[in-house]
Amino acid sequence: MTGTLASALPAGAALAPRSFPGQNGRIAFERLSNGHWLIFSVQSDGKGQLLLTDRTMDSFTPTWSSDGTAIVFRRRGSGPEGIWTMRSDGSTQARIPNTSWDCGFPAWSPVGGEVVYANATDGQIYRILTDGTGRTKVSGGKQNGYPVWSPDSTRIAFVSSRDGDTEIFVVNADGSSETQLTHNSVTDTLPDWSPDGSQIVFQRAHKGDLEIYSMNADGSGITRLTNHSGVDMMPVWSPNGDKIAFVSSDGGDTEIYTMKVDGTARTQVTHNTLDDYYPDWQSA
Repeated sequence: MTGTLASALPAGAALAPRSFPGQNGRIAFERLSNGHWLIFSVQSDGKGQLLLTDRTMDSFTPTWSSDGTAIVFRRRGSGPEGIWTMRSDGSTQARIPNTSWDCGFPAWSPVGGEVVYANATDGQIYRILTDGTGRTKVSGGKQNGYPVWSPDSTRIAFVSSRDGDTEIFVVNADGSSETQLTHNSVTDTLPDWSPDGSQIVFQRAHKGDLEIYSMNADGSGITRLTNHSGVDMMPVWSPNGDKIAFVSSDGGDTEIYTMKVDGTARTQVTHNTLDDYYPDWQSA
């Protein structure tokens, strides 16, 4: 069912970026199944898997609201494309006005009412109100993507390929004081803030290998967390800060895993022959 943005959100819901502080709930993720991209959610122990979207349109990159009752995601297909919302059970789906397929990887302000996204047309990061008005560019340079809001709503982390390789940057939410955090010749991308805002987890690609790293929010203290034969990528912090959910190809296909924030206690969550991507952990 489609409708207005207001009807899609439960009363009082404030859409928020990933890893909003709280207790650990369900993990939402996208799955490629028979040529269609679908969104599911599952308990962190792998039980209770739920299908949230159907095959009429492809759905991508789910992100939970701060209270865990709603999900924002990207959609394309036969109907209106752009940034959409739905309730946690997949009901009451609605498109945010004045968004299109070019509006990728949406992340919501912790205080609600506004979203940040990457525009694929001009490679810039924008903020926009949930009624579709007030679009404001917050990034400089070019070839920017994967924005995510800090838990206190004052900063936005994102990636940029402006210097040839892909690095992680942070900027104040008003677009001021843009700062580059990583400086190397490899590809650093998909940052996610810890719930207390003190650290950032991200994926690094080097010579065909994808592994997960963490660093302090100022770019210092870079630490490698995974070192496996398969690809480890797409990390997100758990709401209570004690674990990281991520994607791994250890078993051949890509599945959702969790681990402690030091890289230990690696645990597989999903078990199938399909490909699962972009986990996001609900604050319960």
